[in-house]
Amino acid sequence: MRSWDLQQDLHMHQECNMKLNKVFAFLYWIRDASITAKTYFQQHGYQIVQSQSVERTGIMLVNFKIIKKLNKPALDKNKLE
Repeated sequence: MRSWDLQQDLHMHQECNMKLNKVFAFLYWIRDASITAKTYFQQHGYQIVQSQSVERTGIMLVNFKIIKKLNKPALDKNKLE
């Protein structure tokens, strides 16, 4: 029986996440948009995923995580390896 190796499992988990992020980037554009820019992005096919609060120089700002599914792949499939 194989012993459990936390470091090896963590490495495999990180490697899988990197590959999934590459595939996701191949299919979607993900952006952070300000309140001001939100309407513009919505008019161009982006959907709001979530509202976020971000602190910049001591000031809390609200922005939005937005996403757009691409009609055509953004990357060459061969670059996913």
